[in-house]
Amino acid sequence: MDRDQIFFSEVNRNSFRTWGRQTTVPCVIGSRYVPRQASLPPDDQKTPPLGHGVPPLQIPSSTRSKQNTAQASIGKIRPDLYKNLQKPEPESTKNGSLTFGLHFIPSENQLRVRIIKAADLPPKDLTGTSDPYVKVQLLPETKTKYQTKVVKKCLFPSFNETFVFEVSHEELPNRMLQLTVYDFDRFTRHDFIGRALIPDILHEPDIYSEALLTKHLTNVEGADKAELGDLMLTLVYLPSARRLTVIVVKAVNLKIMDITGASDPYVKVSLIQGGKRIRKRKTSVHRRTVNPVFNEALFFDIGEEQLDDSHLLVQVIDHDRIGRNELIGALEIGCHVTGGSGGVHWRDCIAHARKPVTMWHTLIDVRTLKRNSVAVIQNKKSKSPTESSNKNCDVIENEVQKMNLTSVY
Repeated sequence: MDRDQIFFSEVNRNSFRTWGRQTTVPCVIGSRYVPRQASLPPDDQKTPPLGHGVPPLQIPSSTRSKQNTAQASIGKIRPDLYKNLQKPEPESTKNGSLTFGLHFIPSENQLRVRIIKAADLPPKDLTGTSDPYVKVQLLPETKTKYQTKVVKKCLFPSFNETFVFEVSHEELPNRMLQLTVYDFDRFTRHDFIGRALIPDILHEPDIYSEALLTKHLTNVEGADKAELGDLMLTLVYLPSARRLTVIVVKAVNLKIMDITGASDPYVKVSLIQGGKRIRKRKTSVHRRTVNPVFNEALFFDIGEEQLDDSHLLVQVIDHDRIGRNELIGALEIGCHVTGGSGGVHWRDCIAHARKPVTMWHTLIDVRTLKRNSVAVIQNKKSKSPTESSNKNCDVIENEVQKMNLTSVY
């Protein structure tokens, strides 16, 4: 056998081996792999699944009709889904409620008010909470006020604090208890939450033991401004010594400036005269109190010819050891001051020289003080538009601007 015959015989033998071998290249059908030559059995020859012989699930016609109805209703507007089934909340309950106790003791002429708790207070902060506290007053007297501690980040605060008012049994029918809830804010004005009034105190049940009451807080129009406090001052002018003495006696019910429920107040008095701030004096700082007692005398040199062109700017400031001091409230005392008690106090002091004249003053915020100062400027310009009066008005505006920068309002 020659070489060519041997070659072709080997090729034929290899071709036969290749043809006789079964090719099983897999192909994908569904999730199974089957050989290329294999074919799936027909449906009637498939192996029955587990549970063969169990009749198929028969869907009732009623259920089938409900499914068809539900499919047909898709895309249609159903007005019943938009009905508000919940009744609107009453207006009085939106501000929450306050629980407290009243106990009148006739033998001691005392009315004891126990602030227990509050509930469902509205959130006043961005965090969804509030920092509430309660201010207690027995109207019509406004000098005696009490306030609870501040409960931080709570809409259901518990106070459990008792306050005592000295009042007789004959006077009590003419008095009305006022409970006001505020939200403490460190950097802005305190937010008004709600108020509860109890006009007929003696008519409350168990008033002579302890009457437990729960009142809904109402939002009284015009009562959303927290009070800044009151300041007692005594003025004495000595013409022969050309000296004005300002005695800072005390302050009551100052605005809370710290989260601890108190403030660190002091008083600064500035004498503005002839277009310049001549002198300023300060009292000492009283720590952790909203009812400080100062009893400090501040002296200013001023002649009789300068009285009509002078005024006092009194500021009550909260001292801060870390940050900047913050203004609680201010007031003006002078001949040309309109509104409030500042003008009356100054004129009485000059009319009754050498005698002390004492008067209470209500602190006001910077915006109100600025409006009053502008009114003073206009009145003084219309009467005598001199250069000195214009300079004095400029000093007033500068002082107001300085307070506005350091104020929390």
